[in-house]
Amino acid sequence: MAAIVGFGTALPPHYVSVDETKRALGRAYAPRIANRFARLVDSSGISGRYVAVPVDELLARTSIEDRDRAYAGHALTLARTAVQRALEDAATAAADCEAIVCVSCTGYMLPSLESHLAAEMGIDPHARRVPIGGLGCSAGVAALALGAQLVRPGAHRSVLVVSVEICSLCLQTDEPSVDDVIGSILFADGAAAAVVADGPALVEVCAARSVLWPGTSDKLGMRLSRSGFRLILSNEIGRLLQPRIGPWVESFLAAAGVRFAEPEFFVVHPGGPRILQAIGEGLALDPQHLAPSAQVLDELGNLSSATVFAILERIRKRPPRPGSLGLMMAVGPGLTCELLLLRWGGVA
Repeated sequence: MAAIVGFGTALPPHYVSVDETKRALGRAYAPRIANRFARLVDSSGISGRYVAVPVDELLARTSIEDRDRAYAGHALTLARTAVQRALEDAATAAADCEAIVCVSCTGYMLPSLESHLAAEMGIDPHARRVPIGGLGCSAGVAALALGAQLVRPGAHRSVLVVSVEICSLCLQTDEPSVDDVIGSILFADGAAAAVVADGPALVEVCAARSVLWPGTSDKLGMRLSRSGFRLILSNEIGRLLQPRIGPWVESFLAAAGVRFAEPEFFVVHPGGPRILQAIGEGLALDPQHLAPSAQVLDELGNLSSATVFAILERIRKRPPRPGSLGLMMAVGPGLTCELLLLRWGGVA
């Protein structure tokens, strides 16, 4: 069974507290608008976030070219750190990675990010490279599923999965919509990496499934404007998700031969407080099951595709019993839901 044998995360240097967020809104917008947005900050479930550049510099960046140039530099820096930590955690050399799956939705690079990483970090130049874009918050789960599928059983070769998001550079100051401002309050910057292999497991990957919900493509996503990416975030997502998430998960678990009540730990991408609440209610979860997700949202914000790695890192500090089953899931644009059935391996 393919497994996560090591992983690591990386955060940028600049921390933005709730109060700093409110002050930045006050500098960017008229008082009436800033006061309205300040109330959104208070209800966001986030105490602070890490961003790649100081807030005042973010507010000064306007052109797509300027934002994308900054994205490329910071994305590569953070990804490099996360990959190095994951390789060290797995006791694996970069040269032993036979494939690299790299996900990001907050910037654009051509050649893509993983080609730069491969050249800089000594990954085999013959390694298969798979860049993934457009899956948003669900991309980290999808990338782990693909990484597990690419592992060759018995070959003891490794697949490197990398997620990097510089969400702060999507900040909009040019006639921002409410969705734009909510995005700038919820989302943060970070990177993560995991080594997936056929070997001693931190966490086994037992099964995977993607769910695409037709007719909901206008509920969550991004669009490109003259000033960069703009968020599309319907306030209906929680209401639409809550009655459907239970049947989705139950069907997925049944296909894997697992009862609905068997998973003991949960790596649930929080999205935002309403989405996390909807998932908790739809799956009838105890608050303790969602505590790692809520803690990561509070302390780090929404790291988009990298968030599930940060939650897994939190769970690792107080690990479940060896052999216990878990569920990793994330909702993304489409609407989509990516699901992984995990088994805690017990390797320290």
